[in-house]
Amino acid sequence: ADAEATAAEQTKSRGNIPNHIMEHLRPLLEPARIPWDQLFEEAISTRITTETEEAMLMPNMSLLSNPAFEPYPGMSLKTAFTIAFVVDTSGSVSDEEFVLAINKLNSILRTNKNVRLWVIHCDMIIHHEALVDHADDPVNWTRHGNGGTSYVSAFRRLLKQDTAADWADGAQRITEELPDPSLIIVFTDGGVLIEGELFPALHPQRPIIWLVSPQGRPASGMNNAAPDRVIPMVDTVA
Repeated sequence: ADAEATAAEQTKSRGNIPNHIMEHLRPLLEPARIPWDQLFEEAISTRITTETEEAMLMPNMSLLSNPAFEPYPGMSLKTAFTIAFVVDTSGSVSDEEFVLAINKLNSILRTNKNVRLWVIHCDMIIHHEALVDHADDPVNWTRHGNGGTSYVSAFRRLLKQDTAADWADGAQRITEELPDPSLIIVFTDGGVLIEGELFPALHPQRPIIWLVSPQGRPASGMNNAAPDRVIPMVDTVA
Protein backbone atom coordinates (compact mmCIF):
# COMPACT_ATOMS: atom_id res chain seq x y z
CA ALA A 1 0.00 0.00 0.00
CA ASP A 2 2.83 2.39 0.87
CA ALA A 3 4.49 1.65 -2.46
CA GLU A 4 1.27 2.36 -4.35
CA ALA A 5 0.82 5.64 -2.52
CA THR A 6 4.41 6.65 -3.32
CA ALA A 7 3.97 5.81 -7.02
CA ALA A 8 0.75 7.80 -7.19
CA GLU A 9 2.40 10.81 -5.55
CA GLN A 10 5.34 10.64 -7.99
CA THR A 11 2.94 10.53 -10.92
CA LYS A 12 1.16 13.66 -9.69
CA SER A 13 4.45 15.48 -9.15
CA ARG A 14 5.43 14.97 -12.77
CA GLY A 15 2.47 16.96 -13.99
CA ASN A 16 0.69 16.65 -17.33
CA ILE A 17 2.36 16.94 -20.71
CA PRO A 18 0.85 19.81 -22.74
CA ASN A 19 -1.38 18.73 -25.62
CA HIS A 20 0.75 20.37 -28.29
CA ILE A 21 3.75 18.29 -27.14
CA MET A 22 1.70 15.11 -26.90
CA GLU A 23 0.72 15.52 -30.57
CA HIS A 24 4.38 15.15 -31.48
CA LEU A 25 5.01 12.31 -29.03
CA ARG A 26 1.94 10.22 -29.83
CA PRO A 27 3.34 8.65 -33.06
CA LEU A 28 6.45 7.59 -31.11
CA LEU A 29 4.32 5.85 -28.50
CA GLU A 30 2.35 3.76 -31.00
CA PRO A 31 3.46 0.16 -31.71
CA ALA A 32 6.00 -0.17 -34.52
CA ARG A 33 4.57 -1.43 -37.81
CA ILE A 34 6.42 -3.64 -40.28
CA PRO A 35 5.86 -2.78 -43.98
CA TRP A 36 4.22 -5.68 -45.86
CA ASP A 37 6.71 -5.42 -48.70
CA GLN A 38 9.59 -5.93 -46.25
CA LEU A 39 7.98 -9.17 -45.04
CA PHE A 40 7.38 -10.21 -48.65
CA GLU A 41 10.98 -9.61 -49.72
CA GLU A 42 12.32 -11.35 -46.60
CA ALA A 43 10.17 -14.42 -47.28
CA ILE A 44 11.53 -14.68 -50.83
CA SER A 45 15.15 -14.10 -49.77
CA THR A 46 14.84 -16.70 -47.02
CA ARG A 47 13.62 -19.29 -49.51
CA ILE A 48 16.45 -18.56 -51.97
CA THR A 49 19.04 -18.82 -49.19
CA THR A 50 17.50 -21.98 -47.74
CA GLU A 51 17.42 -23.80 -51.06
CA THR A 52 20.98 -22.82 -51.88
CA GLU A 53 22.22 -24.04 -48.51
CA GLU A 54 20.29 -27.31 -48.78
CA ALA A 55 21.68 -28.01 -52.24
CA MET A 56 25.26 -27.26 -51.20
CA LEU A 57 25.00 -29.84 -48.44
CA MET A 58 24.46 -32.54 -51.08
CA PRO A 59 27.49 -32.46 -53.42
CA ASN A 60 27.69 -34.63 -56.50
CA MET A 61 30.16 -37.22 -55.21
CA SER A 62 31.15 -38.37 -58.70
CA LEU A 63 32.64 -34.92 -59.42
CA LEU A 64 34.62 -34.41 -56.22
CA SER A 65 37.90 -35.59 -57.77
CA ASN A 66 37.46 -33.67 -61.03
CA PRO A 67 38.62 -30.02 -60.74
CA ALA A 68 36.90 -29.14 -64.02
CA PHE A 69 33.45 -29.42 -62.48
CA GLU A 70 31.69 -27.78 -59.59
CA PRO A 71 30.52 -30.66 -57.36
CA TYR A 72 28.20 -28.52 -55.27
CA PRO A 73 24.86 -28.22 -57.08
CA GLY A 74 23.90 -25.24 -54.93
CA MET A 75 26.27 -23.08 -56.95
CA SER A 76 24.17 -23.64 -60.05
CA LEU A 77 21.14 -22.10 -58.29
CA LYS A 78 22.69 -18.68 -58.88
CA THR A 79 21.31 -18.90 -62.41
CA ALA A 80 18.39 -21.28 -61.95
CA PHE A 81 16.08 -20.06 -59.19
CA THR A 82 12.58 -19.87 -60.65
CA ILE A 83 9.57 -18.33 -58.92
CA ALA A 84 6.14 -19.21 -60.25
CA PHE A 85 3.94 -16.12 -59.92
CA VAL A 86 0.23 -16.95 -60.19
CA VAL A 87 -1.81 -13.78 -60.69
CA ASP A 88 -5.49 -13.56 -59.82
CA THR A 89 -6.90 -11.52 -62.72
CA SER A 90 -10.53 -11.86 -61.66
CA GLY A 91 -12.72 -8.78 -61.40
CA SER A 92 -12.54 -8.82 -57.59
CA VAL A 93 -8.92 -7.60 -57.57
CA SER A 94 -8.45 -3.92 -58.46
CA ASP A 95 -5.83 -2.59 -60.88
CA GLU A 96 -4.34 -0.46 -58.08
CA GLU A 97 -3.76 -3.52 -55.89
CA PHE A 98 -2.30 -5.38 -58.84
CA VAL A 99 0.19 -2.57 -59.54
CA LEU A 100 1.38 -2.62 -55.89
CA ALA A 101 2.28 -6.31 -56.14
CA ILE A 102 3.90 -6.00 -59.57
CA ASN A 103 6.07 -3.05 -58.61
CA LYS A 104 7.49 -4.99 -55.69
CA LEU A 105 8.22 -8.03 -57.84
CA ASN A 106 9.94 -5.85 -60.44
CA SER A 107 12.12 -4.49 -57.64
CA ILE A 108 13.01 -8.01 -56.50
CA LEU A 109 13.97 -8.97 -60.06
CA ARG A 110 16.25 -5.95 -60.35
CA THR A 111 18.12 -6.80 -57.14
CA ASN A 112 18.23 -10.60 -57.53
CA LYS A 113 19.99 -11.41 -60.77
CA ASN A 114 19.58 -15.15 -60.20
CA VAL A 115 15.77 -15.05 -60.15
CA ARG A 116 13.37 -15.51 -63.02
CA LEU A 117 9.58 -15.45 -62.92
CA TRP A 118 7.21 -17.94 -64.48
CA VAL A 119 4.13 -15.72 -64.69
CA ILE A 120 0.64 -17.23 -65.01
CA HIS A 121 -2.43 -14.98 -65.33
CA CYS A 122 -5.67 -16.75 -64.54
CA ASP A 123 -9.24 -16.26 -63.43
CA MET A 124 -11.25 -19.46 -63.99
CA ILE A 125 -8.75 -20.51 -66.69
CA ILE A 126 -5.29 -19.40 -67.84
CA HIS A 127 -5.17 -16.31 -70.06
CA HIS A 128 -1.44 -15.55 -70.26
CA GLU A 129 1.94 -17.08 -69.43
CA ALA A 130 5.54 -15.86 -69.74
CA LEU A 131 9.09 -16.32 -68.41
CA VAL A 132 10.94 -13.13 -67.41
CA ASP A 133 14.13 -12.19 -65.58
CA HIS A 134 16.22 -9.12 -64.72
CA ALA A 135 17.60 -8.88 -68.27
CA ASP A 136 14.17 -8.34 -69.78
CA ASP A 137 12.67 -4.92 -70.28
CA PRO A 138 9.99 -4.06 -67.69
CA VAL A 139 7.17 -6.42 -68.47
CA ASN A 140 3.87 -5.12 -69.76
CA TRP A 141 1.93 -6.10 -66.67
CA THR A 142 -1.47 -5.71 -68.32
CA ARG A 143 -3.83 -8.15 -66.67
CA HIS A 144 -5.32 -10.87 -68.86
CA GLY A 145 -8.77 -12.16 -67.92
CA ASN A 146 -11.52 -10.69 -65.79
CA GLY A 147 -13.86 -13.52 -64.83
CA GLY A 148 -14.44 -15.56 -61.68
CA THR A 149 -11.72 -17.12 -59.53
CA SER A 150 -10.33 -20.65 -59.48
CA TYR A 151 -6.73 -21.79 -59.27
CA VAL A 152 -7.31 -25.31 -60.53
CA SER A 153 -6.07 -24.59 -64.07
CA ALA A 154 -3.01 -22.67 -62.83
CA PHE A 155 -1.95 -25.43 -60.45
CA ARG A 156 -2.53 -28.08 -63.09
CA ARG A 157 -0.12 -26.10 -65.24
CA LEU A 158 2.43 -25.95 -62.42
CA LEU A 159 2.19 -29.75 -62.17
CA LYS A 160 2.36 -30.01 -65.98
CA GLN A 161 -1.04 -31.71 -66.04
CA ASP A 162 -2.94 -28.98 -67.90
CA THR A 163 -5.19 -29.67 -70.91
CA ALA A 164 -6.71 -27.49 -73.60
CA ALA A 165 -9.72 -26.88 -71.32
CA ASP A 166 -7.46 -25.01 -68.89
CA TRP A 167 -6.59 -22.31 -71.44
CA ALA A 168 -8.41 -19.35 -72.95
CA ASP A 169 -8.54 -19.21 -76.74
CA GLY A 170 -5.43 -17.52 -78.16
CA ALA A 171 -3.67 -17.28 -74.79
CA GLN A 172 0.09 -16.67 -74.87
CA ARG A 173 1.94 -19.63 -73.39
CA ILE A 174 5.51 -20.86 -72.92
CA THR A 175 6.64 -23.10 -75.76
CA GLU A 176 10.04 -24.08 -74.31
CA GLU A 177 10.56 -26.70 -71.61
CA LEU A 178 8.71 -25.70 -68.46
CA PRO A 179 10.84 -24.87 -65.40
CA ASP A 180 10.57 -26.52 -62.01
CA PRO A 181 9.77 -23.63 -59.66
CA SER A 182 11.54 -23.42 -56.31
CA LEU A 183 8.86 -21.13 -54.89
CA ILE A 184 5.26 -20.29 -55.79
CA ILE A 185 3.70 -16.87 -55.13
CA VAL A 186 -0.06 -16.53 -55.48
CA PHE A 187 -1.41 -12.98 -55.65
CA THR A 188 -5.06 -13.06 -54.64
CA ASP A 189 -7.87 -11.32 -52.80
CA GLY A 190 -8.46 -14.57 -50.95
CA GLY A 191 -11.84 -15.26 -52.50
CA VAL A 192 -10.94 -18.80 -53.58
CA LEU A 193 -11.77 -22.36 -52.61
CA ILE A 194 -8.61 -24.15 -51.47
CA GLU A 195 -9.34 -27.34 -49.57
CA GLY A 196 -11.17 -29.97 -51.56
CA GLU A 197 -11.04 -28.20 -54.92
CA LEU A 198 -7.33 -27.35 -55.07
CA PHE A 199 -5.57 -29.20 -52.26
CA PRO A 200 -4.47 -31.84 -51.50
CA ALA A 201 -4.87 -33.28 -55.03
CA LEU A 202 -3.06 -30.42 -56.81
CA HIS A 203 -0.53 -29.39 -54.18
CA PRO A 204 2.79 -28.80 -56.00
CA GLN A 205 4.96 -29.80 -53.00
CA ARG A 206 6.75 -26.47 -53.18
CA PRO A 207 6.69 -23.59 -50.69
CA ILE A 208 3.84 -21.15 -51.35
CA ILE A 209 3.57 -17.45 -50.48
CA TRP A 210 -0.06 -16.28 -50.49
CA LEU A 211 0.16 -12.53 -51.19
CA VAL A 212 -3.27 -11.20 -50.23
CA SER A 213 -4.42 -7.88 -51.71
CA PRO A 214 -5.08 -4.93 -49.34
CA GLN A 215 -8.87 -5.24 -49.57
CA GLY A 216 -8.88 -9.04 -49.45
CA ARG A 217 -8.60 -11.57 -46.67
CA PRO A 218 -6.87 -14.95 -46.43
CA ALA A 219 -9.05 -17.93 -47.37
CA SER A 220 -9.37 -21.06 -45.30
CA GLY A 221 -6.74 -23.56 -46.38
CA MET A 222 -3.99 -21.01 -47.05
CA ASN A 223 -1.19 -22.40 -44.92
CA ASN A 224 0.76 -19.91 -42.80
CA ALA A 225 3.30 -22.33 -41.34
CA ALA A 226 6.85 -22.71 -42.65
CA PRO A 227 7.78 -23.12 -45.43
CA ASP A 228 4.50 -21.49 -46.58
CA ARG A 229 3.52 -17.90 -45.73
CA VAL A 230 0.38 -15.77 -45.83
CA ILE A 231 1.30 -12.10 -46.31
CA PRO A 232 -1.53 -9.52 -46.39
CA MET A 233 -0.53 -6.37 -48.28
CA VAL A 234 -0.99 -4.16 -45.21
CA ASP A 235 1.60 -3.07 -42.66
CA THR A 236 1.52 -5.21 -39.52
CA VAL A 237 2.25 -4.49 -35.85
CA ALA A 238 5.70 -5.73 -34.89
